[in-house]
Amino acid sequence: EIKSPLMANKTNIEKGAALYQQMCAHCHGKEGKGDGKISADGKIVAPDYPGKLKDLSEGKMYHSITYGKGLMGSHASQLSKLERWQVIEFVKCLQKGITAPEFDKEGKLVIAAATAEAPAAEPAKP
Repeated sequence: EIKSPLMANKTNIEKGAALYQQMCAHCHGKEGKGDGKISADGKIVAPDYPGKLKDLSEGKMYHSITYGKGLMGSHASQLSKLERWQVIEFVKCLQKGITAPEFDKEGKLVIAAATAEAPAAEPAKP
C-alpha cells in the first residue's frame, strides 16, 4: 500500500487545503461533502469524503488525482507530485470530518480535539 511521504503538519495541510479549494471544491464541495457547484444540479455526482470515500486509501487517492477516475480527469498536469500529496493530507482531514484543522505548537495536526464528538443533548423534560 502506498502511503503519503509527507507529515500531517500545518504547512502541508494548509497548502493542501488551499489547493483543494482551487482544484477540487467545485465538484467535491468546500467541506468534501460532494456538494460543489458543478454537482449542485445533481447531473454530476461527486462522492463525499466523510461518507462514500471515508476509507479511500492514500495510494488510491494519489492514483485518482494523477490518472483520473470516472468523470474526474487527471490533475497531473496541474498539480506537482508534492502538491498532490498536500491535497491528500487535507483530504485525510475531510475523511475524518475535520473541515477546519487545528495544530499544536509544533505544527502537528491535533486529531483528538478535532474529532471529539459533542456531548449528547439531554432529553427534554416533560
